[in-house]
Amino acid sequence: MLSHKVGVRFDEKTYNKLKVSLQQTNASSIGELVRKIVTKEPFTFYTKDSTMEGPTNELIKIRKELKSIGVNINQITHSYHTAEETQKAFHALKIVEQYNEVGNKISLIWKLVTDMQRKWSAK
Repeated sequence: MLSHKVGVRFDEKTYNKLKVSLQQTNASSIGELVRKIVTKEPFTFYTKDSTMEGPTNELIKIRKELKSIGVNINQITHSYHTAEETQKAFHALKIVEQYNEVGNKISLIWKLVTDMQRKWSAK
């Protein structure tokens, strides 16, 4: 339990630097951050790899597209089951088109993940 209070003053530049650092750590206050630094306690410092924003955004986009394709497949399947026999082949071909699109998206995902893995392995 912490039982001794110590006051510390910082100039504006140092205080602002601590405020910025606080947002990138798991400390909940500047006091906690300073205490961990002074006592050499471990704390987590979060960093952001901006080079991964492009691939991450692309994966998010692909996820949304795959969800839409899944909805399309469900709708076509429902139409297939309620269609007359003469129309079933038409609906089946539409489902095949959608599954081919899924295959294309999965190929793109593999490429993105492979590129990301190469980048991470290089570090």
